[in-house]
Amino acid sequence: MDVVPGLLQIPEYATCLAGVGGSEVDARLLEMRTTRQQVLDRSDPPQYDVILTEAVLRHQMGGPEAMQAQLRHLTELSARNHVHLQVIPFTAGPHRGLAKPFTLLNVGQQGNLTITALESRIGLDFEERDDKIRLFEEIFADLQIIALPEDETRSFIKRLSSEP
Repeated sequence: MDVVPGLLQIPEYATCLAGVGGSEVDARLLEMRTTRQQVLDRSDPPQYDVILTEAVLRHQMGGPEAMQAQLRHLTELSARNHVHLQVIPFTAGPHRGLAKPFTLLNVGQQGNLTITALESRIGLDFEERDDKIRLFEEIFADLQIIALPEDETRSFIKRLSSEP
């Protein structure tokens, strides 16, 4: 993913991203994003597995203070039992996740329906074909192998958040 996923963005990060290219920031969209984030605070939250690249964490969005706050927020969220965050460091080299950001959604009782959401700045495209979903599941499994384990990811992000 080229940016921190919306469910994990702090308001400053989201506002900066929404204003890229001189776009007018739509307060309604930012409010909807904040509302969606509450799903991670429910008493029965969904499991959320996220893999980010090191570039996402180093790209200054909203200035150094906002980015440090975003990194601290990621560290806090990654300590939750239902949020599994991993980072692919630059040292991993080229990988299958560079092609296009995607999200695998497992919905229904025990995840009996899987949908792939292909993200872009203008919205989401959904893929429901089994062969395509299997491909994205394979890619995600490959990325989990080359990404830092969760505890190392947390330490890595903490180190980045303390850099000037």
